[in-house]
Amino acid sequence: MSIQDTAPAPSRAAAALFAGDGEMRARCRALDWAASPLGPVETWPPALRWAVRTALDSPFPINLWCGPELVLIYNDGYRHVLGAKHPAALGRAGSQVWAEIWPEIAPMFQQIAAGGPPIYAEDAPFVIERAPGEDHGAEPGQPNAWYTFALSPVRDEDGAIVAYLNVVSETTARIFAERQLEAERGRLAEIFERAPAFIATLRGPDHVFETTNPLYQQLIGHRDVIGRPVPQALPEVVDQGFIGLLDGVYTTGEPFVGTEVPILLQGTPGGEPAEHFLNFIYQPIRETDDTISGIFVHAVDVTEQVRARRSVEELESRLRLALESAEIGTWDYRPQTDRLTWDERCRRMFGLAPDAPVDWGVFIQGVHPDDRAQAEDAARRAMDPAVRSAYDVEYRVVPPGGDVRWLRASGRARFEGEGADRRAVRFTGTVIDVTERKQAEAERERLLREAETQRARLEQIFTEAPAVMALYTGPDHVVTMINPTWEQTVGKPGAIGRPFREVFPEFAGSGLFEQLDRTYETGDPFVNPEVNVPLERWGSGVLEDTYWNLVWRPLASPDPDRRDILVHAVEVTAQVRARREVEQKAEELARLARALETSNRELDQFAYVASHDLKAPLRGIANLSQWIEDDLADRFTDDTREQMRLLRGRVHRMEGLIDGILQYSRAGRTQDPPQRIDTDALAHEIVDLLAPPAEAEVVVEPGLPVLVTERLPLQQVLMNLVSNGLKYGGDRPRVHVSAARAGDEWTFTVRDNGPGIAPEYHERIFAIFQTLQARDTVESTGIGLSIVKKMVESRGGRVWVESAPGRGAAFHFTWRAQAA
Repeated sequence: MSIQDTAPAPSRAAAALFAGDGEMRARCRALDWAASPLGPVETWPPALRWAVRTALDSPFPINLWCGPELVLIYNDGYRHVLGAKHPAALGRAGSQVWAEIWPEIAPMFQQIAAGGPPIYAEDAPFVIERAPGEDHGAEPGQPNAWYTFALSPVRDEDGAIVAYLNVVSETTARIFAERQLEAERGRLAEIFERAPAFIATLRGPDHVFETTNPLYQQLIGHRDVIGRPVPQALPEVVDQGFIGLLDGVYTTGEPFVGTEVPILLQGTPGGEPAEHFLNFIYQPIRETDDTISGIFVHAVDVTEQVRARRSVEELESRLRLALESAEIGTWDYRPQTDRLTWDERCRRMFGLAPDAPVDWGVFIQGVHPDDRAQAEDAARRAMDPAVRSAYDVEYRVVPPGGDVRWLRASGRARFEGEGADRRAVRFTGTVIDVTERKQAEAERERLLREAETQRARLEQIFTEAPAVMALYTGPDHVVTMINPTWEQTVGKPGAIGRPFREVFPEFAGSGLFEQLDRTYETGDPFVNPEVNVPLERWGSGVLEDTYWNLVWRPLASPDPDRRDILVHAVEVTAQVRARREVEQKAEELARLARALETSNRELDQFAYVASHDLKAPLRGIANLSQWIEDDLADRFTDDTREQMRLLRGRVHRMEGLIDGILQYSRAGRTQDPPQRIDTDALAHEIVDLLAPPAEAEVVVEPGLPVLVTERLPLQQVLMNLVSNGLKYGGDRPRVHVSAARAGDEWTFTVRDNGPGIAPEYHERIFAIFQTLQARDTVESTGIGLSIVKKMVESRGGRVWVESAPGRGAAFHFTWRAQAA
């Protein structure tokens, strides 16, 4: 029921002023303004009515403080400002509605009334009465609402104030959000400052420093870099390739991860750059529209670890050279004469004969094409006086007729001369076959990748599994890991780190504590479906009777005193209850079915006996009336003969009624085996059986389907409908039979040219004993259509009629193409 349904009719002036849609227009129309301090709408000044209309037209929150009593009239937008005060505030004095803040806002009205300027306030705080849950957690007595508003006078043509226009926007949610955001920023800043890693943020394509943490400042020698691009702030990194890496991350949006990357940085202003080794990541910073605005830098100094590892690797290399000297090949190259000398082992590694000639070209051609540039570059750098790097390179060789082998070459160049005349005069070293190690490393990498993939898959399964999964650790079964489904289903927040008995105190006496102890002690898994578990969720105090398919599987552990138990559980409470309910209902249905079967047998027997016993006297009456008419034929008048004809007609009608009732009682209760039925042939057989008169026409449309169904019910339905069409078709009946496919069923239509049926009788005609014409006009028992309805619906279909007086009738029914 709407507001208008319960309110008296508004006056013409009120109806005109508050015309239109919206809740507040409806409430203004429904309010008895004559009983308010403002009086009838007809007496309101034009300026006030204009202001009211303007406010109601506006989608922005607007309130009018009207008349001397400052009566409130507000639009739909202002409802949310009022909160629980709406709708009682409409038509009431503002000092009553806003009593809790009236001492604060009353001077505003006094200022304007005294000729002062309008009021505008932005994010003005107030302590107002809030509905429960709307105070955003504000402390008692502290502001719990903020508004940005304007308050200005509405004057009539004489300049007198008739109302105050109050345009309001509540900013409470934003104020609290900003406070929360500020607190979050403070926490993030604290984390940023205390992080045990080098952290910085860069903005824009020029990579301008936006923030750095203390460790990062220490790394770069406490230089002032904020607001400066990386090339300008740290010029020593420009030629080390880092600017290109930053450009790539900013352009592609793909993060870059560097491991043990060497970098030269000035630790003190003006000092010599010191070498550091860093593990770092360049992570793109994305905005809400997915554009990249900067790069987040996170790095860890691993210089000491790298140097220590390199020392160990060098020692290992020397030891290996000493222990495997018999498997080491040697080479000696003289750059000035381009002479290369290999020993026998070196030649063998390249697949050459012991006396085969060698030179630099033979060496390069023996290296795998994909590794040649690397091998040449390493040698060039080792022999470059400006670089003088150690020669330590691994490459593949392809011996003639052999498998690809991996070699590791190590050596150093010896230089002579000074300054510009300094040059390499000798380049010597060793080469060893590291094929097995490379294969082992490749296999190790493959296994690690496979293990990581399996770990990720297991983690994904654990996290995304629709079942409850958890890990209980140690003899106290401390909850150490749970998946989201556990949190959502079990209803035990804060379970991590607590013993099983503490998390589930309600299990005491259920045997679950003891069973978990046995599983832990024996190492045997516990698997049990539909375990009855008394469970209290979310601290509700309600103990639920739940059922779970439960698996507790102990995991192998190197520590026999600390074993983990993997928990996998699926709640089947609903299924168990539903199954039990279904079993109970199935038992009840079976009992009812047995009773119904007995009742049906008794009903069939009764119907047969009743039919036989009722038909016997009817046949006697028919025969007797015929004998009387034959014996007294010369004494009968035409009226007497008509009455005797009517008597026999009613006897035949009664017999038909008895047969119809018998058919109706059996309809839908008996079923024959389905068979293939050509409904086109069936329809023509029905026409032949009905033997319509010469003036009648029955058209069976081609294309009727072949169904797999019971023959007798479908034949009975079609015969009744075609017979009805012939019966009610008048002097020249026309009947049309057709069918159309609709999914997995067919819709049959039997259309006639009869007198038609008014819509109000479309349902009634399918009720038993219902006829629309006098039985003396058209002989009918009123059972045929009810049998049709019962036959069709018992086979999962439906039947309906489309008709109107004078337009004939179209009876439709659906029938499955394949019997269920």
